[in-house]
This record gives sequence, C-alpha cells and structure tokens, in this order.
Amino acid sequence: MNETNKVISADIDVQTTTWLPNGALGGFTAVTDTYESTSRVNVSPPANTVRYKESSGNCRALSSRRTAVVFRDAAGKIVGGDLVPPDGKGNAAASPQQSPSTPSCAPGSRSTWIVPLQNIPRDTDDKRTELYSYCDLNTPQSDINQVF
Repeated sequence: MNETNKVISADIDVQTTTWLPNGALGGFTAVTDTYESTSRVNVSPPANTVRYKESSGNCRALSSRRTAVVFRDAAGKIVGGDLVPPDGKGNAAASPQQSPSTPSCAPGSRSTWIVPLQNIPRDTDDKRTELYSYCDLNTPQSDINQVF
C-alpha cells in the first residue's frame, strides 16, 4: 500500500485445492482462531504483532500451511490482510517473543502471534480483526517447507 492506503500492487499464488464434502474428514474439525490483541511498532520493515488464540479439537497435529489475517474498518469493510507463518516465523522483523510449547495446528489451545509483512492499515478496527489457521491433513511437502 502507498501513503494514502491505496493498493498499488497485488501478488497471487495459484495452487491446487481439493474440496471435500461435509463429513468426509470423519472426526477432524477446523482449527479456530480468536483475536486477542495488536501491537504496532512504527519501523521499516513493519514489526507489528497480532496475537491470537488457536484451538484444535483434533486427535492429532495437522500440518500448518500459514495463518491468514483480515483487517476490517469500523464498518466491517476489508481494508487489508496478509498470509504468513504463525509464531512470528519467516519474518526478520519478528518480535523476540518465546514460541508456544506446541506447534500451530496441534491439538488443544495455545496463544500465539503473527507478524504481518505489510503495515496494518490506519483505519483498522482491531476488534474486527479475523484470523484463520490453514491446517492440512497431509504432511508437509518439501517444496512447501522451502516457502517458509
């Protein structure tokens, strides 16, 4: 984004996705995320931190494919977002917070954070921030691990 919070470019990463009908996953359920807080640090590159609680009722750990964050304004309009590794990984601007004792997409609940690669738009209403952990039943492929 530029100085006026207008999108000046976008990247698209087209990949294959397999959609399954409801019930096809047996006892596996979606991992849920609950927004906790946002910490803004005015430096370049951005070092903002969005904390959230990740909860999984699954019987085994799934493979983390990243976490999406959606920023909305007071009216609920989407004003920004990002897709980044959880626990502040994969970003040189990550804060020195201690990593959670369990990895992303593991059974149970844990408090964790992401460091968006883009600045959080000024008109973001923090209470409306949404997070989505992308968890996969499959084990990571070597080419996916290299992205992180």
